[in-house]
Amino acid sequence: MMNVRLNRFEIWFQRWMHLLCVSFLVTAIFFLVCGGSLPRWLDTAGKETSILAPYPASSHGEGAFWRILAVSMMCMLTWSCRRIYSDPGKNRSWVTLVLISKLVSSFLYLVFFLFTFQVPYLVGWITDGALFLITLALWIPASTGIHVLTETERDILATLGDTLVPRGGAFQDGYKDHASISLDRAEDLISAQPKLTQIVSRLLLHLMDISPIITCISFRRMRNLPLTARSRVMDRMETHKIHWFRWVVFAAKLYALGPLYSLPEVQINLGLASENSSHEATSHPEL
Repeated sequence: MMNVRLNRFEIWFQRWMHLLCVSFLVTAIFFLVCGGSLPRWLDTAGKETSILAPYPASSHGEGAFWRILAVSMMCMLTWSCRRIYSDPGKNRSWVTLVLISKLVSSFLYLVFFLFTFQVPYLVGWITDGALFLITLALWIPASTGIHVLTETERDILATLGDTLVPRGGAFQDGYKDHASISLDRAEDLISAQPKLTQIVSRLLLHLMDISPIITCISFRRMRNLPLTARSRVMDRMETHKIHWFRWVVFAAKLYALGPLYSLPEVQINLGLASENSSHEATSHPEL
C-alpha cells in the first residue's frame, strides 16, 4: 500500500526507485539474452580506444556461469527497488541494501580499472558510481520523512547528550531525564536551517557516531560504547590535530547542550535562573 504522507523529497526518491526498478529489470533481461556476446563487444570497444587497454575477451565468450550471478543480482535489486518504491519510509532498510551493492561494485570496478586500465571497468565504475551517488543524494533528505531527524540520529544526539551531561554531574539530573523535550527542541533548531545546512548537521551527527573509529579508540559506534569510553572519545576529538574534527565536536555540543540548557528546570538546577524568573517566563512566553 502506498504511503500518501510523502514530502517532496520522498516523492523524488520514490520516482528514482521506480526508474531504477525498471532499469534493473531491463538489464537483467539484457544480461540473460545478450550476456554471452557482451565480452566480445567490450573487447571491440577496448580496441577502438587507443589510450586504454582492450578487454581480454575469450573467443568462446565467458559462458553462462557469471551471467547467472549477474541476472540474480539484478533481480534482487529490482525487487529491492520495488519494495522501496511501495513505501520508502516503511522499507528504508532496503535502501541500505541498494547503496551497499552499488558502493561495493563501484569500488571494485575502480580497483580493477587502476590495475588494468581496461574499458569495461571504467564504464562500470562510472555507471555504478553515479547510481550510488544519486541514490545517496536523494535518500539523505528523504530519509527523515515528515521529521527532520531520523530515529538513529535522535539516538546519536541522545548519546552525545548523555556523554556530556551524565546523571550526578553538574546537577543531579542528567540529559536522559530531559531527553525527550531536549531532542524535540534540537530538532526544531535544525528544522529552522536551510535544507543543505540540515543535511550537513545530520552528517555531523553520523560523523560523531563513528568518532571512536576516527580516534582509534574502538571499532564500535559511539552509541554502543559505555560512558567512560565515550568520554575518552570526546576528549580525543576535542584535541584532534585536524581542526575540522574539533569543529564537529563544537557543533555536536551545540545541538546537545543548547536545547537542554534552555529548559527552565535545568537553568534553576545550574543556578542560571531563579524559580520566580522561570515561572514568569513560563507564564508569559511571549516575553
